[in-house]
Amino acid sequence: MTSALYLEDPRLLEFEARVVATRPTDQGMEIVLDRSAFYPEGGGQPADHGDIRGIPVVHVRSDGRTIYHRVSGEIPDAFEGAVVPCRIDASRRRDYQQQHTGQHLLSGAFMQVGPYPTVSVHQGTDYTTIEIETLSIPDADLDQVERRANEAIEADLPVVAQWATEETIGAFPLRRPPKVSGSIRVVRIGDFDCVACGGVHVSRTAEVRLVRLLDVESIRGNTRTIWKIGDRAFAHYREASAVVRELGSALSARPHELAERVGMQEERIRTAELEIRRLNERLHELIAARLLDEARPEQGSGHGRTVITADFAEEPKDLLRGVTERLVREPGVAVCLINRTDERLQWSIGAGPGVPLEFDSIRGELFPVIAARGGGRPPVWQGTGARVEAAPEFLERFRRLAEEVPRVDG
Repeated sequence: MTSALYLEDPRLLEFEARVVATRPTDQGMEIVLDRSAFYPEGGGQPADHGDIRGIPVVHVRSDGRTIYHRVSGEIPDAFEGAVVPCRIDASRRRDYQQQHTGQHLLSGAFMQVGPYPTVSVHQGTDYTTIEIETLSIPDADLDQVERRANEAIEADLPVVAQWATEETIGAFPLRRPPKVSGSIRVVRIGDFDCVACGGVHVSRTAEVRLVRLLDVESIRGNTRTIWKIGDRAFAHYREASAVVRELGSALSARPHELAERVGMQEERIRTAELEIRRLNERLHELIAARLLDEARPEQGSGHGRTVITADFAEEPKDLLRGVTERLVREPGVAVCLINRTDERLQWSIGAGPGVPLEFDSIRGELFPVIAARGGGRPPVWQGTGARVEAAPEFLERFRRLAEEVPRVDG
């Protein structure tokens, strides 16, 4: 059995312990100490990191009796039985102490405002989530939960861990029934919150510094709330303030004017996009008309077929399709367009009314010319090609194939 020092003194970051055993696992070597201040993962709180005689500790777990420290470095010979110095990563410990105590404050506040019971908790590397047993929570209640938790932080309440038994646990004003039996560790935050918990916490609520709601989402019929807690909340405020300053400078607006200015910019963008779309449509019509005029055959020639091919360069990717779609409205038109861009080819093929162009029957002869890929549905097909230098051959081969297709009227 490993003596869990963190339960009695969560501020203990350096200690000495005797190595009881070492053992290999699929994920690396594990060290067992006779006593440990390393917190093992559990209760939604990640494990401590640090080192054992300079060997990095990357994970800690417990089976309820023994604490196992997984390490990433080499373990010296004759390590078992040695008394070794151990050090816990102080910044990581502080971060998760803030997260855990902050979560207790928020879960307590949720019960006071709702009551909204906590279903589960996850303390991630960026934010902490608290899942609440309710379909939804009004914004006013969320604001009140955040306000009450921050008021408890400001009050600098003591955070005290006490031990109880099944016989004495009834004397504590628990927020929820304990999930364990036997000796029960109870964490009490002044008169604000009281719950059975085996985690490590700060000594007073002022050390949590701040809690801030980030987002809310529905999950499994419950409501998941997402929080920045402690130093993370202050870092978030600094980041948000920097963004507000940059936006204010870019839009020549004060913070309270930003929403209105952004709305005005969005409206301008929508108007500009509509105008660009209209101009592009007009451009496609003009290009299609020019190509059609240049390619119309003399009256009575061939099958009355108009085969159009054109080679563009560095045009927008939607130009080929836009022009092709306008050309295939014309009876008897077969069209193949190419656009050279970024050392690749874009191609578009279309067949107007009266042109029974079977794309699947010609792709076998066309695609190898430019190493083409793509497809589509009648009357327009499109894709890309890798052999830019073969563009003229591709267009010429299409012209020959299209001229061989008889026209079908009606």
